[in-house]
Amino acid sequence: MNMSLELKLKKKGWPIHEIDKVMRVIHRGEHNKSWFSKFTDAFIFWLALIVCIIGNFFISMLLIPMLLIIKGFYLFVILSMVGVTVGILFELIVCTLESMEKKKYIISGIFVPFLALINVFLISQLSNSFSSLMHVSAGVHNSVVISVVYVASFLVPYIVHKIKIYEKITIRLHAIP
Repeated sequence: MNMSLELKLKKKGWPIHEIDKVMRVIHRGEHNKSWFSKFTDAFIFWLALIVCIIGNFFISMLLIPMLLIIKGFYLFVILSMVGVTVGILFELIVCTLESMEKKKYIISGIFVPFLALINVFLISQLSNSFSSLMHVSAGVHNSVVISVVYVASFLVPYIVHKIKIYEKITIRLHAIP
C-alpha cells in the first residue's frame, strides 16, 4: 500500500521531501496504533480467513452431487467455474482488507488454497466412495486431477490481480520523470 501511495504522490508532482514526510506520518500512525485497533485488525483478518475456509468447505460439499453424476469435460468446466467464482470471492475479501500486513496476505494466499486442495481431494474421495456404494460408474474420478483443476481455477483471480498490480506499478514507474 505504501509503495503505491508513494507512486501516486510522485505522479501528481509532489516534492520528494513532502512525500517522505507523509510516509513517515503514516508509518508513525501504524506504529502507534492502540492495542484495541491492532486486536480488531487481527480479529477481522482471522474472521475473514475462517469465513473463506468454511465457505470453501460448504462449496465443496455442494460438489458431491455433481461429482456423482457428471464426468469428463463438463465436470471440469463446472469445477473451473466454481473454482474461479470462489476464488473471486476470496480475492475480494482479502483485497478489501487493504491494511493487511504482507505476511498475512501471503499466509492467506497460501493457506486457503492449500486447504481447498486438501478439502476438494477429500470430497472427491468421499464422492468416489458414494459412487462405489451406489454402483454409479459416472461418479468415479481421479481425486488428484479434480483437486488440481479446482485449486488452479481458484487461484486464477489471485494471479490476475497480482499481474494487474505489477503492470500498474511498472507503468507508473516508467511514467515518473
